[in-house]
Amino acid sequence: MRQNLPFFIALRYFNSKKEGFLSFVSKLSLGSVSLGVAVLIIVSSVFNGFEKELKEKILNSIPHGNIYGYSSISNPIELIDSLSDMDRLEGVAPYVETQSLIGSKSKLKGTLIYGVDPSYESNVSNVPNNMFVGSFDDLSEGSFNLILGDLLARQLSVSIGDKVTLLLPNPKVSLTGIYPKMKVFSISGIYSMGSNDLDSNYAFININDASKLLSLSGNVTGIRLKFDDLFDAPDLTYDALIKAQNYSKQPLRVNDWSSQFGTLWRAVGMERSLVFLLTSLIIVIAAFNVVAMLMMMLNEKKEQIAILKTVGMSDMKIIQIFLYLGLIISFWGISIGTLLGLFMSFFIASSYFDVIISGYLQWYFISYLPTDLRIEWIISIILGSLLITSFASIYPARSASKIIPAKILR
Repeated sequence: MRQNLPFFIALRYFNSKKEGFLSFVSKLSLGSVSLGVAVLIIVSSVFNGFEKELKEKILNSIPHGNIYGYSSISNPIELIDSLSDMDRLEGVAPYVETQSLIGSKSKLKGTLIYGVDPSYESNVSNVPNNMFVGSFDDLSEGSFNLILGDLLARQLSVSIGDKVTLLLPNPKVSLTGIYPKMKVFSISGIYSMGSNDLDSNYAFININDASKLLSLSGNVTGIRLKFDDLFDAPDLTYDALIKAQNYSKQPLRVNDWSSQFGTLWRAVGMERSLVFLLTSLIIVIAAFNVVAMLMMMLNEKKEQIAILKTVGMSDMKIIQIFLYLGLIISFWGISIGTLLGLFMSFFIASSYFDVIISGYLQWYFISYLPTDLRIEWIISIILGSLLITSFASIYPARSASKIIPAKILR
């Protein structure tokens, strides 16, 4: 009991039932610490969620890299075989790419058409694994079937089995003039990736059908690549280019996912760091509230401190009283804030909250607020908040130890 006397005195000060301005400031300091921790947990979970969704649902749904020529490639299988022994290469697939207008009975929309080989496509993209209706196996040669995103299907007011018309950019010359090449396709599948961009702007057909429509004579636009690490893809894509160029009959060039989504990825990372830094200022403000509260309590309890020093309590024990008091406030504030932050993060991740905000975010790249609670982030927030608020107790504690009993008790 005697060894823990500073702690018990600090606990008594914390549990004081006295009402008044000091009690209000004590609650305010406790609430500010709780609010700061809760906001940091919520903000970090949301931005980590955006990063996770962008990586898993978007970046893993597109090829990590592309090898293509200045014109169509005539020997894609030979190039694919040349890359078969490349380290860290997980998948490769030929493709034909073109822009097109896709029209239903009542609507017309521009879209990007990919001609793909169903046997290769799952090696480089997650789209075949996110089919809402149908399968990529339906894209057989000569079937003239088409797979599109659920948002694009909604915009065109079409469903499985409906007919749509593709208006291709290479013109068709006839005796009556020049007309765009048109071909009727049947919708055989609908996919849903959870991204407005992917679900409303892309459609897939068989690679041989696409080659015929574009008059490529069996050639392809290029080869899509997938590696074991998304972030090493830019360098690995160039390594693949060097290997493929030895077997190519024409000059080749490459691009990777960073050319299309790199800016977005960097923006999410930068905004997460910036917002996290700004919201961390709430903890700093909370620390100032703790300092103000302890100084006010010191001013009110200075007679008691003077008496304690008179009866023989050392300066170190006096310092410990206020350090313990700051730690108690920090502990309870951080505990309440952590529980509140976890609760709000789970609420944001719930389907009920998605229904509330779906109408406001329906046109954004990710139309919901994803969350990703990471243990290492939560532990860092707790330890950082505890460190900042604990340092805030040092100045009031040193001030209490410098009280001169003779002046106070005169």
